[in-house]
Amino acid sequence: MASRFAWIDIDEASRRTMLDFIDKFRDQGTLDELGIGTIRDAFADYFFPGTTTVQTRARYFLFVPWIFRRLEEKRTPSAEMSRRLKDAEFALLEAMREAGVGEGERLIGRQSGFNLQRWPSNIYWAGLGTWGIRKFPGSQEAYHRSLDAFYRHSRNVAADPEAGLGDARRVNWDPDPHFPKAPDGFPKGATMQLRKEDAEYLRFKIRTTCPNSFLSELLADSSAVDAESIWMLPKLADLPSALRVQIGHARWFAHAIHGGNLLYYWSVAHADKQTALTDQAEPALAKWASALGSEWSVFLEWAAARKIFWDSPAFLESRVPNRTQRFVDDWIDDLVKQGTPKEIWRRESALRLVKDREFQTKGSARARLWNAEQRRRWDPSGIPTMLDYRWGIASWILDDIQQGLRAEPAPDLARP
Repeated sequence: MASRFAWIDIDEASRRTMLDFIDKFRDQGTLDELGIGTIRDAFADYFFPGTTTVQTRARYFLFVPWIFRRLEEKRTPSAEMSRRLKDAEFALLEAMREAGVGEGERLIGRQSGFNLQRWPSNIYWAGLGTWGIRKFPGSQEAYHRSLDAFYRHSRNVAADPEAGLGDARRVNWDPDPHFPKAPDGFPKGATMQLRKEDAEYLRFKIRTTCPNSFLSELLADSSAVDAESIWMLPKLADLPSALRVQIGHARWFAHAIHGGNLLYYWSVAHADKQTALTDQAEPALAKWASALGSEWSVFLEWAAARKIFWDSPAFLESRVPNRTQRFVDDWIDDLVKQGTPKEIWRRESALRLVKDREFQTKGSARARLWNAEQRRRWDPSGIPTMLDYRWGIASWILDDIQQGLRAEPAPDLARP
């Protein structure tokens, strides 16, 4: 029998986590083999709230509510909402293809077309809520089911305005009069480029709903988007000290655990006698060890003060499981005890930690280091890269907004 995922009305955060996990499962290069995803995602949510790994461009934060609002205006019944929404999103996809939106512009569904498994409305649903653009408080499915009652309520309010007093839940989308209107003829001619009023609105929403976030702070820094990582920003010293401290924690954790991810890759290849892959992994491990060794004294200071790391405000909304914390502590303690990790693939203590951690997170039936059949199914799609905490996604969104802010307002939409 084929395996499948199912759920019933779980909370939106859990549902988003499940969907993102499924997307990562399809992409072997982003799998969380050592079970540290709670730490990675906690920092990513803290730095870049409203983003997910499967988002692409900022304008989808407007495309999606434009589509939903139009369907509401047409009084689309609850029973037909899913089908008509898919048709509308496909029409947007086709319109952008016709407008020349190309491969490098990260168009969702460019290859899959109508067979796309996860549409922008679903990908951006949680972020729209985080940024205060979506006011409906539940899941997308609950929103679809609520529409018939919403239309009845709207008719009652139209007949008797006092009937709707105090019923804030009946507002599904941001009622701000500055919410930008869809261009005439939308979706025809749609592109990824934000108009000035689009960018101003998104900047306002980020700053008001996520005022102390890294995402909000970087809106005014056009030089940031070219940085390779968040700890290599040109104006890092200008950020608030609280953010700089958290970036430091995220940096050293990423550096430390990158060795574990690389060693896992080497270990599976070695157990499966794939020498070509071990020959690729060993230089990557040596490069990691050299980079960590070049700042060894600073790393030791961070490791010694690890309680501050575990007290990070990033973990207030997402508790790290005790077993995950123990593994991370054991891994860092082994690095500290054994010294700079040259040829770590020869270090039995490190190899054992990685092997035991996979057993702990997957069990012997699914763990590749414990099960030859699982190794035969392994698709080594690439050597693991260092955690970036969604910086790749966030930098695209920031760049879109900053370019929009520099754009000239359309003459017919310019405000006095």
